Amino acid sequence: DSSPDGILLVDGEGVIRRVNPQAERLFGYEPDSLVGRRVEELIPAEFRSMHRDHRERYVAHAAVRPMGIGMELQALRRDGVSFPVEVSLAPIETVEGRWIMATVRDVTLRKRLRDFGAGALRATEDERARIARELHDDTAQRLATILVRLRLLERRIDDDDVLARMDEIRDAIQD
Repeated sequence: DSSPDGILLVDGEGVIRRVNPQAERLFGYEPDSLVGRRVEELIPAEFRSMHRDHRERYVAHAAVRPMGIGMELQALRRDGVSFPVEVSLAPIETVEGRWIMATVRDVTLRKRLRDFGAGALRATEDERARIARELHDDTAQRLATILVRLRLLERRIDDDDVLARMDEIRDAIQD
């Protein structure tokens, strides 16, 4: 009852047998109103048939493990709003048969922070690229202007030593 995560005990047929208060709060149900419902009611409609198939296979070969490895799992609140979750599963042998303990954690905040961090990183990289383009374009334009001015200046100079040094400068700028 004091767990910060929602805990549901579900029988082999997918019927919710017991829940802790946090599960009721997490899914937006009144106390004792989840017991007797099918666990698929807590999953968005588009995933229910797939979940039913996975649940049946899991019950046949139950082991302690996280659910949906590599997937972004979604749960469904009573008001119809879906939210991201992490789910851990563990089989429990009871006198009534094998039940599954599902520990459910709302990861909305963690996902928002991750998405925000990824967005901030993407924005930072985009800004760096923009600045690099501006610096490159500006620097290239300035260097091109210097080269043109250097060529104009070379036409006015007769001193071979000065012209040789100007060639070195032009080569350095072009490099």
